[in-house]
Amino acid sequence: MKRVSESTILASVLVLCSAEQSEAGSYSDTVDCTSIVGGFCAQGLDRDLNPIGAFAITHPPGYTGISQPVVSVDVCVSQLAPYHDLTNVTLNALSLWSAMTPILGNCEPFCSLPEDPNPEAGFFDAASVVLHEIGHALGLDHPNLRFEDPAVEGTFVHSSFSAAYDGAPAGVLIGSDGVRGSRDDFMDDLFGTTAVNVNWFRELDNDPFAIDSEVIDIDHYSRATNTQLPAGSDWAANANFCYGFQAGHARTHSVMYSTFTNLMAYSGLAADDVNAMKMQRAGEDRLAATGDDYSLVLNFVTECQDAEIEVTWGPDLSSSTLGSTASRVVPTFAAPPPPLARHYTIVPPSGISHVYVFLNPDKPWNFLILFADGFEGGDFARWTEVLSGFDEDAASGVPGHGPGDPHPYSCPVAAPAIPGPD
Repeated sequence: MKRVSESTILASVLVLCSAEQSEAGSYSDTVDCTSIVGGFCAQGLDRDLNPIGAFAITHPPGYTGISQPVVSVDVCVSQLAPYHDLTNVTLNALSLWSAMTPILGNCEPFCSLPEDPNPEAGFFDAASVVLHEIGHALGLDHPNLRFEDPAVEGTFVHSSFSAAYDGAPAGVLIGSDGVRGSRDDFMDDLFGTTAVNVNWFRELDNDPFAIDSEVIDIDHYSRATNTQLPAGSDWAANANFCYGFQAGHARTHSVMYSTFTNLMAYSGLAADDVNAMKMQRAGEDRLAATGDDYSLVLNFVTECQDAEIEVTWGPDLSSSTLGSTASRVVPTFAAPPPPLARHYTIVPPSGISHVYVFLNPDKPWNFLILFADGFEGGDFARWTEVLSGFDEDAASGVPGHGPGDPHPYSCPVAAPAIPGPD
């Protein structure tokens, strides 16, 4: 396995794919991007091939919703020689998803929009990719849309627009701010149809970066862009760094975004990631602070026999794939009938014993993580990350990543001046 040196500055954009047609949307399998309708990902299907509604919530493996104040998920690592041991990067991911502490500036010093041109290949941060894929295994998916973009000759692309599916021709248009994924994006209503939004937003302010005490449940968090958006919003916003620049934030990016470059390394979760997990934990009634709420306990186990999630090196992953998650969803409750079900539980694909998180063994990886104990006791303050060295000049010089760059989708907003320490 290749190891990265701290002086490596090469870059590449590769898709973080998820197996079983789980390619976009806030929750797993909400949309199916292997089937296209009107340029959009089609409505998703569960393991029994029933449609998944827009307001569906997907819960971690083992969730039954019946007298279950704690959902406990065991995660293991397969040791496959001659590849690098994935234990430390997995423990790092479990610590961050367990702590559920959103931060700003979680992808300094560099983030990338999915539409940006592909630089040359280089090394990738294994801890960040495992963090993303375990998010899939716990029920989350990409908050940004995939669609056939007429601006690039109908190419099927990952974009920064919030996720949607549709049953007839429609288009996503960028608003006057020139930033994709922001609150002034809007649907081009063709022939009386509009896409169905499947990305959750805060009803108070449609702010995917906000870190405060706002309640996250069905009374405060919604997908209903036709009725629940606050004044000044036309579509559900998502946490991409360019939109964050408008609000004066340091580089902040949802860990669940669908693309990743080797210049990126996540130091924590964005509010967008944490809020989606909070919505899961509101339970069957989708209301916070009621009797069916639950907490999630992630346990690292050394034996994989009874684990719900297994992290390992992936077989036969495509050359464009860094990581993949093999899972499906089934309705959690017998009623209402599956076509109307709101709650789903992550399960393994048919014929497989675990939900699998795969890394591509053919990619060059950076494993520079310093393990410190404390995870088992909940002392996450004793964890630190050692990331590869970055060259600010090299990062800023990557084509397509600066104001005035000729690429049509580069961020038009300059990075804000972030005050340094006194």
